[in-house]
Parts: sequence; C-alpha cells; structure tokens
Amino acid sequence: RWNLGLIRFFRLVANDVERVDCPLLAVHARDDATVRLDSSLAIFDRVASRDRRLRVLARGGHLLPPGEARQEVWGEVERHLAARRVAGGRRRAS
Repeated sequence: RWNLGLIRFFRLVANDVERVDCPLLAVHARDDATVRLDSSLAIFDRVASRDRRLRVLARGGHLLPPGEARQEVWGEVERHLAARRVAGGRRRAS
C-alpha cells in the first residue's frame, strides 16, 4: 500500500523537480531498503540546478543513520553549506 503512495508522490513531483534551481545536496545510502539508488538517481538527474551533488554512502539505511555514517552525513552538509556561505551579500568563492 505504501508503494501506491510513493507512486502518486512521484507523479505529483515529476514535473516540479525540473524546476529546482537552487544548490542541492542529495545523500543516499546504498543499503537503503525503502528507496532504491536508481530512483534517487532518476530524480537527481531531472533537477535543473547545475550546482548539485549526490553523495552515495556505503551504509546508512533510509533515515539519518547512527554512528560514523551520521558524522559522514553531517560533514557533507557542513561542507556543502560552507562552500555556499554568503558573506557581505556575495557568495563565497568555492
């Protein structure tokens, strides 16, 4: 039954995802049993933003993982935000 909800969700956002034009960091774990990596790749490839990155972790499951994997995710987020930090109204050079 949850698969039907997911299919409906993808139909709703299929066209809107192409309008995403802001910096994007997507994180996906290879051992995610809820969403397959190829599904994330299909969505990621449709995003309009050129400033985008998909980080694939070896482990982590579907939600924010515990332990080392969690630290890896936070490190990715921190680097992503630091590279785009605005100082004095201008984007900091990466």
